[in-house]
Amino acid sequence: MPASEVDPDLTILRGDPREDADHYRTIFDTAVEAIVVINEAGEIRTFNPAAERLFGYYGAEMLGRDLRDLMTPPYRDARQRGPDEDRAAGVRRILGSGHAVAGQRKDGQAFTLELSMAEWWRDGERYFTGVMRDVTEDVRARDVQRLMVNELNHRVKNTLATVQAIVLQTLRNADST
Repeated sequence: MPASEVDPDLTILRGDPREDADHYRTIFDTAVEAIVVINEAGEIRTFNPAAERLFGYYGAEMLGRDLRDLMTPPYRDARQRGPDEDRAAGVRRILGSGHAVAGQRKDGQAFTLELSMAEWWRDGERYFTGVMRDVTEDVRARDVQRLMVNELNHRVKNTLATVQAIVLQTLRNADST
């Protein structure tokens, strides 16, 4: 159903602004996926509890820090502390869902992170919301699956080559008799 046909009361709370804020805060705080909001300069403005669990930092530690502090050095060092517009342009390039990024936990452990970014505006200021999850095990499983398929492909080709050689030898033997 197109958004224009959805009852607005189902999609947007229109009650007391404090109750609406509490409602959205509860969703933010209880989300399973890590959610990080940054401003146009790349500074972290909000960091939900799932992000705390994923990265090992308390939200208060991350407020005001650069989003790239959550990534491995190649990402972190790229255009290090460049102008705000360069930073915003970099974020805009990854808008959308499913971008693989190398994340880094507080203890230094690197992991594969799936990052989905959305852009929004409030009071004339641009913000970006990142939803993240650890996909390290998914990547490992795909790698193992790829390895197994390649091994199976190799074994099948070898088996077929052996069968072909036996058939050719049998035909040669039959022709010589």
